[in-house]
Amino acid sequence: MTRVGNTEHIMALLRSQLHRMAGRDRTQRSRKPGEPASREPTTQERIQALAEIENLSDEEFCSALVRTLLADEFGDAVANSAGFQHIVTRTSNAMRTDREIAQLLRTVRQSL
Repeated sequence: MTRVGNTEHIMALLRSQLHRMAGRDRTQRSRKPGEPASREPTTQERIQALAEIENLSDEEFCSALVRTLLADEFGDAVANSAGFQHIVTRTSNAMRTDREIAQLLRTVRQSL
């Protein structure tokens, strides 16, 4: 039996999120006209803001995307923990080296 570690679980979660994001229509992702703005930006709004930063490298975008998605999934308590940045770094490095996920990242970034 193959043992599945924490990194594999996180990669599966992020892969699922990226597939959903890559498949969405742009109009479905944006806020509807007249809809009141929330106090706290949504995950999608935070990711959209990342995409609008012009000088952000692919590595920085991937790392920020991973940080945003994991913080959204696991909450601020985990995102503020000591080992969180290490997990973000390891996960984003693994994502950029996986051919399928790297393509999904490019698709998501271009579609934002």
